[in-house]
Amino acid sequence: MKKELKKQVGVIRVSNPVGLLPRKTWNVLLVNAYDELLSKEEHTISIQTLSETVGFNSKDVATLKKSLQKLQTTIVEWDVGGQSESKGVSFKEFSSVQMLGGFKVKSGTITYRYDKCLKEVLYNPIMYQEIGIAQQKVFNTSYGLYLWENCLRYINVGSTGFSTTEEWRKLLGATVKSYDVYKDFKKHVLTPAINEINKLTNIFITLKTRRTGRKITHIGFDVEENKQELLPISDGLLDIKNSAEYKKLKSYKIADVQAITLIQEHGYKYISEKIGILLEQKNIKNPSGFLIEAIEKDWKSSSLEQKRLEKKKNENNRKEEANKLLIEKEKKIKAKEKKKEIENYIASLSKEKLEEVDFDFIKKYKSNPMIKRFLSDGKIDFSSCSYVLRATYNTFVYDNYMK
Repeated sequence: MKKELKKQVGVIRVSNPVGLLPRKTWNVLLVNAYDELLSKEEHTISIQTLSETVGFNSKDVATLKKSLQKLQTTIVEWDVGGQSESKGVSFKEFSSVQMLGGFKVKSGTITYRYDKCLKEVLYNPIMYQEIGIAQQKVFNTSYGLYLWENCLRYINVGSTGFSTTEEWRKLLGATVKSYDVYKDFKKHVLTPAINEINKLTNIFITLKTRRTGRKITHIGFDVEENKQELLPISDGLLDIKNSAEYKKLKSYKIADVQAITLIQEHGYKYISEKIGILLEQKNIKNPSGFLIEAIEKDWKSSSLEQKRLEKKKNENNRKEEANKLLIEKEKKIKAKEKKKEIENYIASLSKEKLEEVDFDFIKKYKSNPMIKRFLSDGKIDFSSCSYVLRATYNTFVYDNYMK
């Protein structure tokens, strides 16, 4: 499958150590604005959509603002290495263009814009780089993301070719003086970035070096598709937007950039399956929320039915437990009322009748090991306050005189 954003190489090959989150944000903002890049001055995206697409906590708006400010204040050096210029196109005139123009954040929505010259470069690319906004979510380091961006477009060629170590340092934003020494540059930048790419992404790269005398002066990378079961190398942006799955996601009011990300991340067949699950349901109040959850949690039709059955079972269990508690409560109330009724009856008996009742009780229980110790000289000793004695006596009275 090949479904991702075509992004101009001059834009990607830029010497700007902006950081991981700003770089991810930059890619998502471009995807979001791409269709109307030349026709509209301003573009909008919700904080929630942007945050979910870059894999960031949407509640931390302050950090997201800092990323936007970083893009707004970053001056870019286009086409490091002169690859575009060698093809007859120069971007030197854009060397002082900001990555992002003005922006504002209000009521959960980000409104942003690009410089006019930059928009023309972004929308009319000379050479292309495919950027997967779903794939970039896996990166934990900016060096890994930058290196991946600059190697991915060589997947069909098999190699990046060689460039000087200084050019690669600019591309990766590793321009601090401590990386002047190649072994430190390799240890702290290249090796971690290569490991991250090979472990987490859709390509596998191998470092190559070239020496001038005893010093390593040029490096490059062999690039091949990663055989692990990771995100596939996806289709282009236009292909995604022409797909039935994309149109269906849009019909459920799912944001443009989020729909693209879901398709890039999961593929057409998977998305179609989850749409089918949604269509099986009735009276869904929030179809888009249901669909996104079905996609992210990999709901299956059978598992959904199982979930429904488990929910029904839990509801039945709760009802059964509530009924048990109600029955127990009613029993206690009835027992309390019965006890009061018996006590009132006993209190209403004449002395002679009470002696008759006691005589009958003693006669029946005089051999009972639990009761006989309370019986003496034809009398019942209630002074011990024995619960067993009182309960037995009350039951005897109720059964023999009150029924």
